[in-house]
Amino acid sequence: MADRSGNNKKKVNQGATLKKVFERLGKYRIFLIFSILLATVSVALTLYIPKLTGHAVDFIVSRGTVVCDGHACG
Repeated sequence: MADRSGNNKKKVNQGATLKKVFERLGKYRIFLIFSILLATVSVALTLYIPKLTGHAVDFIVSRGTVVCDGHACG
């Protein structure tokens, strides 16, 4: 059975380690924040671009005019 006080101590040590890492980042902290922001934007666009493509196809080809034989349309 795990000792709860040891587990809590490990969490405190992780917090202290994380704090030391952020302190050592210094002037590079802005680059870390910028890269996390860009990664978030990248994921959001990766999820949204297929939806935009679908709207573009629907705009070019009238909705309901695409004939599907069942192989690729599910």
